[in-house]
Amino acid sequence: MQKDFPNLPVPVFYSMDIRDFEEKQRKNFSRMHAIYDLSMGVLWAGVGIFFLFYRKLGFDFDFDPVLTSIFGGASILYGIFRFYRGYKKNTNR
Repeated sequence: MQKDFPNLPVPVFYSMDIRDFEEKQRKNFSRMHAIYDLSMGVLWAGVGIFFLFYRKLGFDFDFDPVLTSIFGGASILYGIFRFYRGYKKNTNR
């Protein structure tokens, strides 16, 4: 036997159909991916700058200077690419 409950106020929800939800979810994913690309671009560029100038910064690693220069340059280029990709995704919304 069910008890009758008095009429309680029903919470008001935004009427959003599934397409609106999917579009909002897609935009949020795109925004988060753009932020991730921007931050990873800055990180990779920072790693590249570090490997190019680690001797001048006072660090003494036993690495081949040619390889650290190549890795540093490649890291900077990859960081610029990631930053640019994140910037373009962020402006194309």
